[in-house]
Amino acid sequence: MNKNFTQHKLDRAIQNLKLKKSPGEDGVTNEMIQHLGKNMKKKLLQLYNTTWTTGNISQIWKEAIMIPIYKQGKDEKKPESYQP
Repeated sequence: MNKNFTQHKLDRAIQNLKLKKSPGEDGVTNEMIQHLGKNMKKKLLQLYNTTWTTGNISQIWKEAIMIPIYKQGKDEKKPESYQP
């Protein structure tokens, strides 16, 4: 797959983002992304296409903080009693 992402595909992906989700390390929420202006969406598309074509992924994009959330009524000692 050598084809770049299109603005139309990016706009559709942004439109389908789930809302009321926790922000990442950068503090950016999906609501903020949905309100990006035309110029910022173009910059975002350039960033994605450059990353896609070069294969260079920023180290920070590979990192995440996961907090396990206990499922009520489950055995607290078992890992499956938690969700990320």
